Amino acid sequence: MEISSAFDRLVRGDESGAITKACGAVESLVRALYEKNGWNDMPDSFQAKVNTVMKRLRVFEKMRTELSQIEMRTDDIARIVEEMQKTTNHAAQALQVIRRAMGDVHGTKPALTRTAYDSIKWASAICGLLEDAV
Repeated sequence: MEISSAFDRLVRGDESGAITKACGAVESLVRALYEKNGWNDMPDSFQAKVNTVMKRLRVFEKMRTELSQIEMRTDDIARIVEEMQKTTNHAAQALQVIRRAMGDVHGTKPALTRTAYDSIKWASAICGLLEDAV
């Protein structure tokens, strides 16, 4: 729901609000997963929250298992999973910095349309990796 709100903000020309909404979608999902699983030790940083949830839910181990079930080559599986882990980590890092620098629920901080669009894509990708866990 918040991802669609982020797109709505972007369409209306509120880039900083779109960034805030995109990051908020990830944050809300992470908080829901912490609550659902009874985890009480949520890290402070956005990136650490994302990485901790991914690790605790074994997202990339499950990905490895799923890929092996379609009989992919072992080295291809390893490379895909490794790249997905790195990509997710980099996306979370970027979102953390972008939200701090450009995100603003009131739309008063200057932000770039392209950066807002990219933030929505990265937030969608992170949420997509976690969707089965909710």
